[in-house]
Amino acid sequence: MPDPIAQPLAREEKVAAGGGGDILKLSYRLEPAFDAGPDGVEVLKRLVRDGAGETDLPIYLMGGTRVEIERDKLASALAELKLDRQVANLPDKPRLTLENVRSSGVDLSYDAIRDRLVLKAAPEEARP
Repeated sequence: MPDPIAQPLAREEKVAAGGGGDILKLSYRLEPAFDAGPDGVEVLKRLVRDGAGETDLPIYLMGGTRVEIERDKLASALAELKLDRQVANLPDKPRLTLENVRSSGVDLSYDAIRDRLVLKAAPEEARP
């Protein structure tokens, strides 16, 4: 299933300009190209650890710009990437927003160019 994203809906209309040329008038609006429903739409993303491994992680698009991750699946991915110690700081909820994950000290970001999640690990000595 391709990643659902908001699709621009463009409407073209030529308008006569005072100088004899035409100006192309555009109008558009962004609308979700999917209905996330109450549970969101599951999308599998590549999770890369600062050049030290990678795995897959399902994320849930909840409509708008909210993204959620199942805590257990994130914990498994962190363990696979040898970052088990960061799991203890994750909030104890079934699903976490990216903000929940980041506020727990896990540096997780989205790389839009490569369409993947990037995990920057704190150095061992900086971790509790």
